[in-house]
Amino acid sequence: MRERLKGLEPDERKVLGEDIKDVEFSWPIGMPLVRSLGRELWEVRSSLPRGVELRASFSVWDTFCVGRGGMVFGVGPISGGWF
Repeated sequence: MRERLKGLEPDERKVLGEDIKDVEFSWPIGMPLVRSLGRELWEVRSSLPRGVELRASFSVWDTFCVGRGGMVFGVGPISGGWF
């Protein structure tokens, strides 16, 4: 995942980072930024400056499950293709 993120332009990484920050500090949040993929899996939908969409999927767990809450992210396709 790190290599994929480093392959993005700095302004694109900034957009994705800001969107993930918005999810972390505003959870729960919905469309158009976040969409449910079902079974506690969600995706952040970031619009990059070059006019394409980047999808980052994540899962959230509650405090009662593991003693404290958290999120785990993974980066997915850009507009139907992988970067």
